[in-house]
Order: sequence, then structure tokens, then C-alpha cells
Amino acid sequence: MEINGDETLSLEYSARDDFGISEIALITKIGDREEKISLQKEEAKRLIVRDQYTWDLGKLGLRDGEEAVFFLQVFDNDTISGPKIGTSRSIRLKLKNLKGEHQQVADMIRDLNQRMVDLLADHLETPPPGEKPAAPTQESDKKFEQNLADALKRTEEVMRQTEKDRMSDFATWTDLEALKRNLEFTKNELLQKQQQASGTDERLKARDDISSELERMSLLSEDIGKRLKAQELASTAQDLARNQERLMDSLEKLQSGDKNLDAIMKQISDLAKTLASLQQAVSQLAQQMPDDFMNAETMQGLGFNDMFRALEEIRKKLMEGDVEGARQLARELFNQMAQMVAAMQNAQRSAMASGMGRMQGEMQRQSNELQEIAREQQEILGKTEGINNSALTQRDAALKSKLDRFLEKAVAELGQLTEIFPDREGPDDPNLLTNMDDATMNSLLKNLIAKLSNKDFPGYGEGDGWTRKELAKKRTPAQERRAQRAEKSLDDIKSDLEALLNEPARALSDSDKRELRDLAHRQDVLKERTGELHEKLESLFQLFPQLDPKIVQNIGEAGKSMGSAQNRLGQLDSRGAVPPEQSALDRLSQSQQQMQSSMQQMAQRGQLGNMPVTRLFRQGRFLPYGQMTPLPGMPQFPQFDIENGFTGLDTEKFHLPGKDEYKAPRNFREEILESLKQGVPPQMKDQIERYFKNLSE
Repeated sequence: MEINGDETLSLEYSARDDFGISEIALITKIGDREEKISLQKEEAKRLIVRDQYTWDLGKLGLRDGEEAVFFLQVFDNDTISGPKIGTSRSIRLKLKNLKGEHQQVADMIRDLNQRMVDLLADHLETPPPGEKPAAPTQESDKKFEQNLADALKRTEEVMRQTEKDRMSDFATWTDLEALKRNLEFTKNELLQKQQQASGTDERLKARDDISSELERMSLLSEDIGKRLKAQELASTAQDLARNQERLMDSLEKLQSGDKNLDAIMKQISDLAKTLASLQQAVSQLAQQMPDDFMNAETMQGLGFNDMFRALEEIRKKLMEGDVEGARQLARELFNQMAQMVAAMQNAQRSAMASGMGRMQGEMQRQSNELQEIAREQQEILGKTEGINNSALTQRDAALKSKLDRFLEKAVAELGQLTEIFPDREGPDDPNLLTNMDDATMNSLLKNLIAKLSNKDFPGYGEGDGWTRKELAKKRTPAQERRAQRAEKSLDDIKSDLEALLNEPARALSDSDKRELRDLAHRQDVLKERTGELHEKLESLFQLFPQLDPKIVQNIGEAGKSMGSAQNRLGQLDSRGAVPPEQSALDRLSQSQQQMQSSMQQMAQRGQLGNMPVTRLFRQGRFLPYGQMTPLPGMPQFPQFDIENGFTGLDTEKFHLPGKDEYKAPRNFREEILESLKQGVPPQMKDQIERYFKNLSE
């Protein structure tokens, strides 16, 4: 049976014996190691037992190449001839090909990287706006858009496969998530912007933006592939160390003149070949990996030549019959290989931590600068609104008496119009759709009176339009004179209202003019500062393509709004400067939120980067240190079920101890001391050695 190694297996079993069942145990053998789990052990000896047991296979700790054989042992209650043991059929457990699944993910990522490079090449080969295209533009644009959609779909497939691969880590998943986000941004925003651009300059700018984003995504997919290569190298080194561990076990069992010498010689030969292939892989990887990985101090002294010499010395010692000397050399070789494995793992972690550290440091500095810019923009907006509101308040005070007289006159005139268009009782006229109706006019005029009384001038303008539509319908001779008077009255009211609303604000004082000019200068300086931040972030995003491209886009748009506001302030137009200033502040606020989210995701990536994604799925929303905290950028886990607790319900049977079972057996201390004199039990030797080796790793 092939297993993943981390699932739970439900075992249903039944046993029957004429004397009664005293105990049922689950026996598992992994190599020379044997484990026993007691499933049933009761005082009441039942003749028939039927039950089930939920088995956590993760506790077996199976490794690549290892197999586990399990079966049930049943002890009867025969007190005459002694208890007898019955066993079930054996079932073999074998891990799935983890390396094969991981290699499939690596191949998919390489294919994804090639797709990104092809997308960039296709886009760059497209003639710039203004040049005559060699092929129909519409057809090539449609093909590019389809290829972009296919790349996005392929990225989602790789992410789903990564979530199932137990060797893929969280850093790989987050990088793929960033690639998916950038592809969606390019497809839904940049490409649409290019298609909707009207002028040549706008289309050229949109084309350059798409080129930059495709280049970033190509670099990101390439970085993912490089990091997987480094992981494969470290995994190969671990396999080499395990093979050397098996060689040590064989040497420990070897006796002088043993016939197994040829098999051990073959193991040494295979080990030398694996070591040579690893050395070649390291030299090839040096041309592809960044300097932070290959130039690390731990990677400079791997000592391949020393390990080759040690293997040759072990071979010579065995040929000379010096088994003990060969064992000593094998122990030294094991230490060298353990150091090599640790060096590769540390170099990989250090390279990722170094890159993440630089990225977080740069992002923190730029975040502080963005915060200062947003604070300055907030101050400029506040002072501009203060000047504008002051002017409006003084104008409103001067207009109050005029407005009151206008409202009194307009409401009186509209009231007279309602009298010459009386309301009607009874059924509606069937010709209302084509003929002017007095009752409808009465209702519309009363609506205009209500709007003016509430000083709802926009609502009055809308009601004025509906009233004029009613007046434009077919009239009877009796209605003609009344309709003409209504039209004249509405025209007069509209003209007077527009004159009041469009009356210019009071003339600015000298102090207000000086303050607006000062604000224009501050806005101009802030625009230049924002432009410098935009350039720095563009360069930073080329180095770290995992970052959200909307950050740079919003800062660029904020700079444009600042330019519009600066022009308005230079013209001493405080009212016209407020909207672009508000737009700039909104864009800066969005960039701040996006930058904060990116920094949280980077911190999460640095903390959980080496953790397998499947483990995060199993643990749900729990962090390694036990806090139940939502993880930004993480997959959506199942909703927490409070009734089942944090780890689910455990239905495993257990034995309640009796009142005297707390007492230790007689001579317990003496038995322990006597057993210590006898050394380590043979069946526990491998398990104890593995425990200490895992501690050293």
C-alpha cells in the first residue's frame, strides 16, 4: 500500500477465541525496528472483539526507501496450556515517490518560466505604436492575450500541485502566488490600459509598462526554479549521507574474512559515483545560482577531495583486512558528509534570509519615506481646504439676504402657477402620454416648491427638466396661454438661481495669496520627492519581483495628481486644487496599505519559508509557536469547528487504570539498574542512534 506518510488510517478489526481475548496489539516492523501499540487489554475476557483504531501514520517517521510491515497480534486467555498468539496477514506500507512528485513540480515551474520568457519575447517583437506592423495587429494582440491567459491558468495548476507536494515549501507557494497576482494585474489592468489608450504616447507608455512587468515575472519564475535547484542539491547531499550511514551499518556488522566484503565494496563504489555526480552538480549550479549562495563561507570548503580520499582509504583498509581501521575512517567520513549537508542547507537558508533581509530593509526605508510624503500631502490639503472654506463662508454670508429674497419670490411665483394648473380628481386621461396634463403640471410645480424650500438646488434642476418635458407635450388652445406663462416663469427662476450660484467668491486677501503661492511651492517640492520615490521603487521592484506592482502604479498616479494640484495652486484657484490634492492623498494611502501588506507577507515568508505547504494545510491557521493568527497570503483553510476542538476528535480506545495500578512494581529501581548494566537492547539500537543523529543534524 502506497501512503503519503502523514495521513491517518482507519483500521477495522475483529478477533474470536473460545477461551476469550486477553490482548490485541498492532505490530509494526521498519527494518530491524519493531513497534507495538496495544489496542485492547481488558479484565473482562470477551470471546469476540470487533472495533476500529485510527492510526496516525505520521508517527512512523518513514523515510525514502523504507518500508513498514504491520499486522495484528491476538493473545487468548488459555490458562491451562498457556496463552497462544494469533497473527493477521501482514500488510506492507511504502511511501509514495516524493522525489518524483517534486520533480514534476520542478518541471512545471521550468515550463512556466519558458512561457514567461516567450511572452516577453512576443511582446518585444511587436512593433511600437506609430510603426507599420508586419502582421495584422488585431490578430497578434489576440494571440498575446490568449497566451497571457494560458500562463495564468498554468500558474494556478502549478500552485495546486505545490499544495499536494510534501517537498515544496511555503516560499515557493508564496512566490507562485505573487506571480499569479502580477499576471492578473498585467491582464486586467495594463493590457486594458494599452487597448484603451488614445494617443501614440499613451500607447507607448502602456507598452513599456507591460514590458517591465513581463520582465519582472520572467525573473521571478527564474528565481523560483533556481531555488528549487538548490533544494534538489541539498536533498541529494542528504541521500549521500544516508547511503554513507548504511555503509557504516554494514561495516559495524562486518567480521574479518566475511563473505559480504564484495557487497560493501560495491557500496563504496556506488557512494563514490554519487559523490562525483554531486560534485559535478555543484559546479554546474555555481553558474546559475546567485553569489549569495555560492560565495557563502560554508560553501567554499565542502571538501569533496578529502571525501574521495577517505573512500579510497576505506577501500584499502578493507582489502588489507583492517576492519576496525575502515570503521574509524567511515566514522570520520560520516562527520564530513554531515558537515557538507549542513553547509548546503545553511547556505540555502542564509541566501534566502539575506535576500529577504535586504528586501525588508529597503521596503522599510521606502515605507518611512512614503509615510512622510502622505503626511505632507495631508497638511497641504488641509490648508487648501481651509482657504477655500473661508472664502465660501464669507461669500455665503454676503449672499444670504439675496438668497432669501430670491426664494421668497420664486416660491410665490410657483405657487401662483399651481393655481392656474389645478389638480384633477377622478380617472386619468388616456392621452396623458402625448398631451399636457394640468394635474401632472400641478404635481411637478409642487415638487419644485419643495426643492427650493429645502435649498436642494441640484434636485430643483432635475425637477425643472421634468416640468419642461411636460410643457413640451401637445397643448389645447385653453392651455397655451398658461403654458407660455409657466415657461417664462421657469426661465426667470433658473436665470436668477444660476446668477446667485455662479457669483464669484470674494477677492483673495494678500495673506491668502501668499499662502496659496507657498502651498504651490510645497506641492511642487512634494511632487519631485514623490517622483524620486517612484524611481527608487521601480528599481527596487526589478530586484525583488515578488512585490505588488500596484504600489508603484498608485505612487505614479499620485505624482500626476500633485502636478495638477500645483498648477491650480499657482493660479490661486483653491477650489480647483482640492480634488487633485484629495486624489493624490487617496493614492498615497492605497500605496501605504499595499506596502504594509507586502511587508507582512515578506515577514511571513521569512518565518515559514522552509516549512512544507502540506504541513501548513494540516495545521490550519496555527503558527509554529502556537498562536491562532490569520496568515496574510496563505491558502484558505477550512473553517474552525469549535465542537471538534483544535485537533479534532480522537476516538482511540484507552484503558482506564485501576485503583492500585499507580504503584510501581517491587524492586523497580533494582530492575532498572540491572538492565542498564546489560547495555542497549539490540532492537532499540538503530532507533537510539537515529535519535542522536537527528539531534546533530
